[in-house]
Amino acid sequence: MCTGNKNWEVIKIFCRYRSEKKPIREVLKFFWFVAPAVAVVYGAVAGFVQDYIMIFFDRSRHRHHLLHLLSLVLISTLLATSVQAEPFSLTDMDGKTHTTSSYKGKWVLVNFWATWCPPCLEEIPDLIALQDSHKNLGVIGIAMDYKSKQEVAKFADDNLINYPLVLGNDKLARQFGSAEILPTTYIYNPQGKLVKVQRGLINRNSIEKLLLEK
Repeated sequence: MCTGNKNWEVIKIFCRYRSEKKPIREVLKFFWFVAPAVAVVYGAVAGFVQDYIMIFFDRSRHRHHLLHLLSLVLISTLLATSVQAEPFSLTDMDGKTHTTSSYKGKWVLVNFWATWCPPCLEEIPDLIALQDSHKNLGVIGIAMDYKSKQEVAKFADDNLINYPLVLGNDKLARQFGSAEILPTTYIYNPQGKLVKVQRGLINRNSIEKLLLEK
């Protein structure tokens, strides 16, 4: 794995450590934006349900246990339904726009990579094979930390890349969460739901297994 830095030998140990954990930015993003909204909704719904339950179970000695159980169910449900993948909108190097809705009914694999990143280059043949052999899967490559559009275009031609490429930056990466580790891959199911985030090398076999399991 690589970071947005070309000193590969110096940082590879750090990459391995960071790949095991979610970036702090994503955790803070969740608690800053999602948690307060969930807390407000939960408070309103839980309060109503508790008042309703107390009318019918006021004399029950198990009332508090029941209320506590319902509260846990409510908060779990609200958290599960609140954290949804945000829609993305990308424009590739040919000027074509790719959105979540344009891939409805298909799997989508969004791969952040760089021309100088060894593991990124290692997985490209598998991404080419996946794009070529699975009509229900769309692969999108997002090039990061590049020198010029011409550099990326030449690399794509030299390596016979058959999937659309997007010129990426930090702002674009925030549509997905982050791409501090390269390669990073986001996988969406045919319903547009984010089902997997892989920080580090992927391979054809693991992706094809995922397509069969979900």
